[in-house]
Amino acid sequence: MSGTRSPSPRAPATDPRADLALVIATHGIDGGAGIAAEHARRIAARGIFASVREACLRGTPSLEEVIAGLDAPAVRVVPLLMAEGYILAWLRARLAGLRRTRRLELCRTIGASPEIAAIIRESAEARCREAGWTCARTSLVLAGHGTARYLTSGDTAFAQASRIREKGVFAEVFCAFLEQEPFLAEVVARIAGPVMVAGFFVDAGPHGRDDVETVLAPFGERVVYLGPLGSHPRITELILQAASDCAPVVPG
Repeated sequence: MSGTRSPSPRAPATDPRADLALVIATHGIDGGAGIAAEHARRIAARGIFASVREACLRGTPSLEEVIAGLDAPAVRVVPLLMAEGYILAWLRARLAGLRRTRRLELCRTIGASPEIAAIIRESAEARCREAGWTCARTSLVLAGHGTARYLTSGDTAFAQASRIREKGVFAEVFCAFLEQEPFLAEVVARIAGPVMVAGFFVDAGPHGRDDVETVLAPFGERVVYLGPLGSHPRITELILQAASDCAPVVPG
């Protein structure tokens, strides 16, 4: 087991951009922006962009409302989503409908960043130490939502699991989902030893908290749920890095 932290992403540019706004686009939770609002607040305090706003695909403030209220001629949109699937496709379609109003640049989805694998791995290693478990005898499961309507939504989680598996820290590394195969309950049931479950979710809402905890409850203390990823403090830096690296491509 390695206790060495992976290198942090290189620092994004810090020169103020009066002509550029940043929008953190998220699915939305309980009718609001959830943790995206906190990330937006942290980034806005650095004064890098003309304005920084969070926007919901489901809930308020809506994507269209936020973009219409911005004064900057160019807007970079960072998807605070874990999967490159159905919701990302929906975001692309909605941005395409807004592209006549100003220059829009769609940046990398946060869940696809290679640094996500490091965050999950290091969080699981830390919890193993707290529990007195040996990582080499503990399995790690990435638990996502999934959807039968868009099966490739799981590809992002599978890619992150592969990155973690390559490090050889845990006994086994799996992906599992709430609404598509392989299902979370079935995957955990097949594992004989202790299990760490990392929530491949942005917020601790009905899916990222309630549904996962309900599925895991019958397995008792041999399973530890790490919770959703979106509130991890390093996510703020990943959003900034995605905005810094954003290619000037108008979605459509």
